[in-house]
Amino acid sequence: MRNTLKKLKNKLGLPTVLIETTIPSDTKIMTVDILELNNESKHEIFWEVLLGMYKGFLHKDPQWHFFFEGDYSLIRCQNRFIKPVLENLEACRLKFTEPKPWIDNSDIVRMYQTEFIPMFHCFSEIAVKIALDKVNNNRNHIVEITDRIQHCFLNHMYYNAREWSGMSDHNDTIYEAFIMAQLVIDRSHYIGQCNGIRKSQEYYKNKGKENGEDV
Repeated sequence: MRNTLKKLKNKLGLPTVLIETTIPSDTKIMTVDILELNNESKHEIFWEVLLGMYKGFLHKDPQWHFFFEGDYSLIRCQNRFIKPVLENLEACRLKFTEPKPWIDNSDIVRMYQTEFIPMFHCFSEIAVKIALDKVNNNRNHIVEITDRIQHCFLNHMYYNAREWSGMSDHNDTIYEAFIMAQLVIDRSHYIGQCNGIRKSQEYYKNKGKENGEDV
């Protein structure tokens, strides 16, 4: 196929350009979804397994990260760490999907995925280290770290913000407050929607059971 394409391009007088990945197969980021985490005890089991994997081998992966997604969670790590991840999940009887290459479902993440990788990794590292540090595992640390993360990024966006916010005073950082306020409103709206859908599903599921329906 490659030779045919090369001959065709040469015949048409087009330049021959071969684009190949330079990422070794063992360092490609893979995703595993951990399923049916639909009660608190299962979430606790997954969390303990994740902490154990971090202490055992995930700390060696400079790109690993995880996400909590409600009734399931996911782990992303380099391909070379997939086998021990699956072995640990199987040992604790946690259900999971077949590992697959990471293709994010967010447009903005896909656009800046290279930049998001170290951020996701860093946030996961902080979460795990706070959990392992029993002395400092408190709400104030989480709030303060969240403030630092958000403020630092918006501070770095200062010169970009000047262009679209119409700022004239070089000390004007009011844009940060506007963005934070919009995030609070948008995130609260989204969480409200998700909780409403979940409660509706639980209601109709219980209603179906009462009526003897197969749900």
